[in-house]
Amino acid sequence: MSWRYALVIALLSTVGCTVGQDFDPPVAAVPVEYQQGGSSDGVETVDVIFDVSAVLEREQPWWQQFNEPVLSELIEGAIAGNLRVEIAQARLEEARAIRNARAGRLLPTVGASSTAGRSRASARGPGPLGSLAEAGLASLENEQYTVGFDTGWELDLFGGVRRGREASQARFEATGENLRAMLLAVAAEVAEAYTDHRGAELRLRLARRNLEIQEDTSRVIEAKVTSGLVPLIDLERTRTLKASLEAALAPLRVQRAAAAHRLATLSGLLPGQLDRLLQQPGEVPEPPPAIASGLPADLLLRRPDLRAAERELHASTADIGAAVADRFPKISIGGSFGLESARLSDLFDSAAHAWAFGPSLSLPIFQGGRLTAQVAAARSRLEVAEARWKLSVLGALEEVETGLVAYEQSKLAQGALSDAAESSAKTSELAGVLYELGLRDHLVLLDAQRSQTAIEDSLALARINTARSAIQLYKALGGGWQALEAQLEPSGEELNGPGGTRP
Repeated sequence: MSWRYALVIALLSTVGCTVGQDFDPPVAAVPVEYQQGGSSDGVETVDVIFDVSAVLEREQPWWQQFNEPVLSELIEGAIAGNLRVEIAQARLEEARAIRNARAGRLLPTVGASSTAGRSRASARGPGPLGSLAEAGLASLENEQYTVGFDTGWELDLFGGVRRGREASQARFEATGENLRAMLLAVAAEVAEAYTDHRGAELRLRLARRNLEIQEDTSRVIEAKVTSGLVPLIDLERTRTLKASLEAALAPLRVQRAAAAHRLATLSGLLPGQLDRLLQQPGEVPEPPPAIASGLPADLLLRRPDLRAAERELHASTADIGAAVADRFPKISIGGSFGLESARLSDLFDSAAHAWAFGPSLSLPIFQGGRLTAQVAAARSRLEVAEARWKLSVLGALEEVETGLVAYEQSKLAQGALSDAAESSAKTSELAGVLYELGLRDHLVLLDAQRSQTAIEDSLALARINTARSAIQLYKALGGGWQALEAQLEPSGEELNGPGGTRP
């Protein structure tokens, strides 16, 4: 008889189908090329190149293109110690466990059990047992001992379990992409905080230097006032400018400290634990001559958030098949083998063997509309996932286009301010000479020095904005995920797991 059951199981396994639709990767309606951040005045930029192979084949992470060793050390430390990354890694482990649990439903289950018990029947109960016990022909007390194994296997005839495994695999891959996105975000935040720290240091140096110039100018004017060569108001104007420069130092110190504390938090450290590292020499990060952006379609491959949205769309598609499969019959094969005896001493005799084997069928006939509602809910979740994917694509294109414009315009502004700073320095020097010769009054000198101070500070801000816009552009382009790949799994086999596919 057993060979017939085995034949039935084999036949059912081969004719099983998978309900629900298979996932087809969506095609995004993206432009052929970026607008390249073209400025309205027709100025063309050469700071962005559009060959994605330059990114895909680059061995160095994007942050190393700034040639700042301290920045690289900070980012690597933050990737290892950031608490948000730790949370994302824990979620990846959870998703892996769920995926493996779903995959286990395709395999038979085997369990072991044993019982030992003693019972006594009522002498006044129904049946002749009470009378027989009073006559000494039977006993009201009874013992029973069992040892055995149970096995069960639900045949996935309509693919519900396989669709569930497919959905959990896709969600596991989406969680891995979310971890990549988190690593990229942390790297960008560290780079921005480092830029703010070095920028505050640069502005402090400029303010101190301008303060020293005003102190020197004040001493010269004070000597002239003492000699009666210039009026006292010239000295008071110089003291006013000097006091304003001293007042500007305080907020810059706050900015520098806040950036340092932010870097410590991003690295999972206490405030002040990075001070020794930040005391090493460093400048505002200088972006590389060119940033590879690729084509708009490349974003679908490079940005982890877009790949995560696609994986969620895949999971929602598989959920529909799992919900549809619940409306079809289910066939399970179960069996047991063990030993059963009324006396412990006879439990392991050959006559104590007991077994059972056979299939079972369950068919949902009336569920109060629950199964139909589950399918409708799954289809609605698919529509939500589709909309979220489209929204993610549009948001990514928006970030890149805005990043291209911001990077281009910040470079142009930095160049213009660099020329202005050079001219203002010459103007201030010439005004000082003319004032010494008595050919110009103090207001001309004071105005030139104020202008130089303002333009130099604006140039420092432009350098900061250029670096930050480059960092944001790298992030928008999804740069750096190749270098961060090793942070996810020790090996590709562990990420994929049994029957998995690498995202």
